Formats: sequence, C-alpha cells, structure tokens
Amino acid sequence: MTKKITTLAMFAVLMVIGGYFLYFISRLLPIPGGKFIVMGPYLTCVMILPLLRYPKFGTLSMINVVFGGIMVIFNPWMTLAIIVSGILADLILLIPLQGKGKLLLAMGVYNGVSLLVSVWITNYVTGKLLFKIMDMPVLLLAFSVAVITGIIGGYAGLKLQKTYLKLDKSM
Repeated sequence: MTKKITTLAMFAVLMVIGGYFLYFISRLLPIPGGKFIVMGPYLTCVMILPLLRYPKFGTLSMINVVFGGIMVIFNPWMTLAIIVSGILADLILLIPLQGKGKLLLAMGVYNGVSLLVSVWITNYVTGKLLFKIMDMPVLLLAFSVAVITGIIGGYAGLKLQKTYLKLDKSM
C-alpha cells in the first residue's frame, strides 16, 4: 500500500510541475478551453502511467485528490474541477470493456470533463457572463477537442510505457 501511495503522489507531483509550465504557455492560446487543449495531453499522459500499474477503480480519484490538494494552494476552483474530473473518469473504469480502449476513454473523459466543470465554475463566478461570450457550438467544439487531446495524451503515455518504462508485474 505504501508503494502505491508513493507512486500516486509522485505522478501527481509530475502533473503539477509539468502542468505549471504548460499553464503559462496555454494562456497564449486565445480560445475557450485553450488550457485543456494544451495541458490535457501532458496531464493524461502522466496520469495513465500509474493507472497502468494500478488499473482499478479509485486510482484516478486518488491521483486527482492528491493533485487537487496540491493545486488548492493556487486556485480552489481548479481543485474542484480536478477532483470531479478524476472521479468521473474513474467511473469509466467500471464500464465492462476490455483492453486499453477503456483507459484511453477515461483519459478523454477526464480532459473533457475538466473543461466542462471549469466552464461551469467560470460561468457561475462571472455571473453567467461566459455564455454571453461563448455559445453552445463553441463549447461543444472545445469539449470535443479536449476529449481528443486527452485521448492522444493517454495514447502517448501507453507508448511511453511500452517503449521506455518497465512495468513491474509484481506490483
């Protein structure tokens, strides 16, 4: 159990460090959901690696509780989006599918739901001004791109695992 907690915490810290740099790069992209399009592939690439080691329900939730706990220092609203997205992506693991497709779907859902929760929070905080700027087709397009980039990040994580990292089956 200690090994699992250490692994999950280590990957959560990797998400914070890499995400920190990508967050500033993503601010240069002037489109709604740009942060999730830029940061999503990295975050899902890093997140799928511990999921491969512990492919059970609860793994994504635990990673995102740790990740959200660290991010609460910067933005409590972001923490809410992180934790909700992790739980909903974790629910995908309950779908009776076999193979890596379920893991990739979970990564896409994670990134897409992160976008939707953040949009909802932003709209709530701004007093519903966001939807005057961003209409439904733009939101759906941003969501679709976020899901796709999440899946791409998950796929990159699978390739990284297969090519460069050794998965110890005794864990």
